[in-house]
Amino acid sequence: MRDRVSYEWDVELYENYAPRIGGGDVVDHDFRDKLSDIVAGFERHGYTPDSEGREPDSLMEYHVVLVKSYGNEFDGVTDRFWSYITEDGLPETFEDGRPVPVRLRREWDRHGEEILKGLFPRPTH
Repeated sequence: MRDRVSYEWDVELYENYAPRIGGGDVVDHDFRDKLSDIVAGFERHGYTPDSEGREPDSLMEYHVVLVKSYGNEFDGVTDRFWSYITEDGLPETFEDGRPVPVRLRREWDRHGEEILKGLFPRPTH
């Protein structure tokens, strides 16, 4: 049975995240087919460290990632690769070195600035 490739956007919620060294535990996911749905989540829920009623110093952090999954009906998902959004935007490739498809890059071009504002807010002073 031949594997199919699928793509989805994900907001990962990390607990005990240490920005300088990484790590932490992923405690929740919010998978979406469209990046615009992630933007709506930022607008509706804020996706801020205290938006879930947690104290701001609890080291909660959100990461947006494009997930590429391989799989089939018999085996389910057989492999996954990620492309994490950084302050520079969407990387050109996934962790396996293969390029992000043009249609998803275009989707990023339409909505990426809004995602970056939500993930990496700039100081207002």
